[in-house]
Amino acid sequence: GGWSWATLDANLFASGEYRAAHPTPTAFVTGLYEDILGRAPDAGGLAAHTRSLGRDHCGKAKGFLTSPEGSERAVEDVYELLFGRLPDPSERDPEVRALLAGQRLEEVLVRLASSDAYHGQP
Repeated sequence: GGWSWATLDANLFASGEYRAAHPTPTAFVTGLYEDILGRAPDAGGLAAHTRSLGRDHCGKAKGFLTSPEGSERAVEDVYELLFGRLPDPSERDPEVRALLAGQRLEEVLVRLASSDAYHGQP
């Protein structure tokens, strides 16, 4: 049981503190692009996400976190944490596919932290 990383992070992005720092729909969506995806929003994406935001800030944040691009960024963050580098596509892509198929990021983290590659590092 328990919450997944995406649910926990989504709740943090929907918090009053985050929303106070990003008070308008455009500022909130721009913040999600910058903080979750690590990039500025494209005009079309910003417009579409701002229009569809409504009152479900948590749902919008979770959508960013669990999107293909958000999943890719999460795997890259895990690799940087564990290996001090970005994964190459042959390392990243299977983990992203696993996340998109419903595996939890915690499971990816445990698998990689238990791997021979991690334990064989200098």
